[in-house]
Parts: sequence; C-alpha cells; structure tokens
Amino acid sequence: EPCLRAWRPFLPRWGYPFVGDPRKPADRADMMARSPLFRADSARSPLLILQGANDPRVTKPQADQIALALNRRHIPVTYLFASNEGHGFGESETALAVNRATEQFLGRCLGGRVQPSVAAGVEAALKAMLVDVDTLRVK
Repeated sequence: EPCLRAWRPFLPRWGYPFVGDPRKPADRADMMARSPLFRADSARSPLLILQGANDPRVTKPQADQIALALNRRHIPVTYLFASNEGHGFGESETALAVNRATEQFLGRCLGGRVQPSVAAGVEAALKAMLVDVDTLRVK
C-alpha cells in the first residue's frame, strides 16, 4: 500500500515501540488482543467514527470493518466519511460539520444540550459525510 510505504521508515522508532511490531508473534498477538476490531464483541456503547479518505494511519476499510462489526450487534454507529480530509479535519466546513456531529452524538448519548441549528453549509457538509452503515460491505 502506498500509505504504508510512506510510513515504513518511521515505524521502528515511532510505531513499533508504542504499539508493537506485527512481524514478531508475541507483539502481533498483543496487538490483536488490544485491537478494537477484535474486541467488537465486548462493545456496549454507541460509537462515532470520523474517517478521512486520505488517512494514512487508519484506512476506510478498517473504519468500515469496525462500523459493520458493531452494526451487526445492533450497537448504534454514527459514521462520517470526509472525502477531502486525512487523519485530521483541517478544512473549516468539514471541521464544523465534525463538531456538529460530535455535539449531536454526545447530546444523544449523554443527554446534553445541543445547539438547535447551524449554518446551512455546515448541515449540507454533515449530510454529505454521513455514511449509511447498513449499506457498507467488507471488501
């Protein structure tokens, strides 16, 4: 994968010491034991997924997998996919839409106050980013 090739030189110093080296059986087993995907069967709470199309660290297929795993267990998933972003959300309209989605998610889950309305452009961006988890398929 092109993203992995770009990160490969940094993994020995900035990746493996923190999360493990997948080439070592003990590290790989530990990584799988901590992986959200392999622990999806123990999830009980709703999940908000914010995914950028150009994210070199967490890919869309990975986000799709966890969304599907929770959806199959009837755990509510709110999934936003930003086609114009990477690992962070830097464009102002996207960032505002992500903030709006987070506010709504926390309001639903925690019962907090939610701003009644936002600018039409933010609502449009949010609507465009929402993924219908029921239509996802693992490739």
